[in-house]
Amino acid sequence: HACPPPTLRAMKIRLLVRAATAAACRRSLSSAPARRSAALELQELGCLMKPKSAKPEVGDFFVHRLLGYRGIITFPWKTTLYTYPEKETVLSLHDPQYQGLTQPDTAEKKDHTFYQVICDYRDIKEHMRSNMGTQTWTHVPTGLVNGVDYVDEDNILPYRPTATRPDPFQHNHLDSFFLCVKDGAFIKAVPKEALLQWQALTVDALKYSAVYRAQTKDIRITVTPIYEKLHAVPHGPNPRPFYWYYKVTLENLGKRPVQLLSRAWHIVDDKGSSEVQTGRGAVGQFPLLAPNDAVFQYTTYVTVASPRSQMGGTFTFVEALSDGGRGRPFVVEIPTFVMHCEGAPTQVD
Repeated sequence: HACPPPTLRAMKIRLLVRAATAAACRRSLSSAPARRSAALELQELGCLMKPKSAKPEVGDFFVHRLLGYRGIITFPWKTTLYTYPEKETVLSLHDPQYQGLTQPDTAEKKDHTFYQVICDYRDIKEHMRSNMGTQTWTHVPTGLVNGVDYVDEDNILPYRPTATRPDPFQHNHLDSFFLCVKDGAFIKAVPKEALLQWQALTVDALKYSAVYRAQTKDIRITVTPIYEKLHAVPHGPNPRPFYWYYKVTLENLGKRPVQLLSRAWHIVDDKGSSEVQTGRGAVGQFPLLAPNDAVFQYTTYVTVASPRSQMGGTFTFVEALSDGGRGRPFVVEIPTFVMHCEGAPTQVD
């Protein structure tokens, strides 16, 4: 049920739908479950297309190469990707030899394109690995918006839904952003005026953001922080008027399954403040990253007191052995990311 790799010819996307439960097809490109509990049914949803020589465009349908959900591109985000030198070992924050956060000036910087997308609700609602990371906030009173993700251009697989299906895509903002029309045997999404307004909000929301990436052994961690003023804590004895949410993506690039055990975050600012936050798992989850299901992503937030702060840390993993046992725990680096927003509005303003 993971989507197949792209080929030089169009490939039909089919899926297995198990009638008994939606969870059984949570990583499939799922439509409504079949009615007969014991039956397996193949349903044609569309075609994977030959990858374009040009970059993807707004309105393009695609399938996420790693998480398997269907999406539509709403905004191309040209940003800076900070990639830290790969490491074999990392010290725990509690190790006496720990020297503090790795500084961003040690990272390689390059221009890179990520894409803001809306995701088909049917594909993400039952799959925790997609759902917990496909959320974003906007500078409008609605605040949290579900089914919105930021996707590396390397994970965009062009896809076209067939025109014979009555419900080629499901998202609350689909009808506001796009007009879906028949284009031969397929459906295409034509942007509407409301999408331009959304894009303007997106530009404003991303102006303090970049993407940060670090790899320890076979585990790669990517963090995307985005400044958001609406939910800060501006008053009280310890005001924290600067609110950031951030998306974390964990990838196992190796051949051995590993499981997340714990996290440790280190937050510092230009006023000399230093804070360590630790906990088990991440957002209540302890994902097992196996070669055939190697990615987990989630979205969470932090409030800080200074407009010039940094945050990074470590995850602790353990190898999951084939006999059901566990190997020795090991520590991986969470890339240090910058939270600089001088001059940005806050609730205090």
